[in-house]
Amino acid sequence: MKLIGLLILGFASSLLAATNDILLVTTRNRALTTDIFTRDGQTNLVRRTWIGGTQEHRFYRDGAELGLFKTYSNLSKGREITFKAGLKYDCSILLNQSNEVQQAMITTTNSAGDLLLLDAFGYTNGVFYPQTRSYIQNFNEVRGVR
Repeated sequence: MKLIGLLILGFASSLLAATNDILLVTTRNRALTTDIFTRDGQTNLVRRTWIGGTQEHRFYRDGAELGLFKTYSNLSKGREITFKAGLKYDCSILLNQSNEVQQAMITTTNSAGDLLLLDAFGYTNGVFYPQTRSYIQNFNEVRGVR
């Protein structure tokens, strides 16, 4: 059993961190770091970073991939943003007036026709991260949505 544990640690390091209501598992190998964020046992964000700086963020809800945000290490390639169509949830990337990324949101419409925030992701220094459950609750409460 110890040998298996050592072999696993030899190929990838794993970091578990429970912060508020988010669980983060990180694996690393020579060329790639993968961060998997879960809330309530469901993956909501997978972030991959390759040596050289290319980064990819994939957003999920109820097991379905909703969107992709990718930045390339070669700045001439810019960014790639892809959203899946035909799902019961919407994924959006919010930009400020200078077209800089501010956050990502996963939303749906409730029975009253109001936009309901289901998940949110902040964006700092080129990296998305899940917002806390209280952030999401406060966002909906301020708008009077349940």
